[in-house]
Amino acid sequence: MKRSVGLFLMIMYCGFAGAQESNEEGVDLLKAPSSPAAQLLNFAPNAIERPTDLSSFWLSFNNATSNLTKLPTSYAVDFLPASLFTSRFITLKDLQSQNTGKIFWQTLDISLGYKSDTAGGQSFSRTAIGVKFSVVRPGWSTETYRKYKRLSELQSRLTEQVEVADEEIEADPAYAEKLKERRKARTEHGINSTQYEKVNGELQLLRDSLLNSFRTEKIIKNNAGYTELTKIARDFTIERSGPFLDFAGGVAIRFPTNDLGYSFADNAGAWLTGGYEGGNQNLSIYGVARYLYQPERIYADPGNTIPTKNISTFDIGARLLYASKDDKFNLSFESIYRSILTKSIIDPSWRLSFSAEYDIGFNQKLTFNFGRDFDKTITKSGNLIAAFNFIVGFGNKRIINGGSSGSSQPDPDTTE
Repeated sequence: MKRSVGLFLMIMYCGFAGAQESNEEGVDLLKAPSSPAAQLLNFAPNAIERPTDLSSFWLSFNNATSNLTKLPTSYAVDFLPASLFTSRFITLKDLQSQNTGKIFWQTLDISLGYKSDTAGGQSFSRTAIGVKFSVVRPGWSTETYRKYKRLSELQSRLTEQVEVADEEIEADPAYAEKLKERRKARTEHGINSTQYEKVNGELQLLRDSLLNSFRTEKIIKNNAGYTELTKIARDFTIERSGPFLDFAGGVAIRFPTNDLGYSFADNAGAWLTGGYEGGNQNLSIYGVARYLYQPERIYADPGNTIPTKNISTFDIGARLLYASKDDKFNLSFESIYRSILTKSIIDPSWRLSFSAEYDIGFNQKLTFNFGRDFDKTITKSGNLIAAFNFIVGFGNKRIINGGSSGSSQPDPDTTE
């Protein structure tokens, strides 16, 4: 099972990486690691995660160094349904929204993880599934908004140079299908019905998306300033500043014999992460409150003196982070205090961790950590850093503003 899962993830990585190389219209959205599954499997770079904008799909590998002579044994795959399945309806401008519903949908993260582990000299596999979303999201910084305005103005100037005929849009199969759906809603429910308004709104969004897509194709063919636009877009990153609050949770499953037919729940938990994001070249402070039911091991009990069944723990901690200009490099320090809720015969424990993150390329991050774990061990190998984590994001295309200047809109009363 271990080899199959690892091979599957590596194939997925190679396939998506090839597609990423040709993605010239994308923007760099991957700001920080963020994976609930990695948290539940205990290989996330930090227990307290930074608020971040994420690509549609991203993959992380973890390597407990061993002088970097072994292949990674921990993997996490995360994706955002909103960006993966409805990206044509989400523009860069939408990522500024402070509407609670939009924030939830745009930040909803489905997380899957795998880890090869050992206990008592026997190897086994663990998997996890988790979810994460933002309740409160920091707003864009002044510098980010200024860069966005430049992009928007350049896009508007370029799109005014090309014309897209209504016939081109109406010939699109998806648009024709949506027209049929609107016709059916009008016939069955009437033009003033909620159903009709919903479908009609979706039709307008689809039209705007197709309009931008067709215009982009024509701009590329004519090279009408397209090279300049893509260069600016490729250098565009989102810097956020302000208070935030994220929720995450999930469950981990153990396969003690590496047999898919035999498994049991290993641990489950939920946590809130909040604080203040200071942006680039500023200090940020984050905090976490996390509940875990029967975590993978009771760190407060390194001698295994108490039974591990039906154990609940509660973590509370803080993290300080400083990010460099353009967030190419950042350093952080975090401390977590863990208490046992269902047992009182042992003392609480704590964890300290120092970490650094480096931007090694477009939507790619490398992190490394060093610190003291809950069981008082110093996580290291020889004189090298404790662990490396590589994160890469895919699916980062975004329409700049979704505008449709210069094109007539379908008349809902007459155009079918």
